[in-house]
Amino acid sequence: MSERVLVVDDEEVIRRYLRIQLFHCGFEVTEPEDGVEALLKLNQEKIDLIICDIVMPKKNGWEVLKKVRSDHL
Repeated sequence: MSERVLVVDDEEVIRRYLRIQLFHCGFEVTEPEDGVEALLKLNQEKIDLIICDIVMPKKNGWEVLKKVRSDHL
């Protein structure tokens, strides 16, 4: 079973680039496009690593980090 990475970014080209690179390194990648969708994915799936943009619509990266820390620490 490979490690799962959550790549959160509102720019599709960045998500695609990271997905390709991580896939070639053996990771399974999930790609939400904003913080709200990322938090939903975190509640639905086991994620080993989060790569998150800071400047995004709906919920920015700092808000996502704050929520993850409060829920998982």
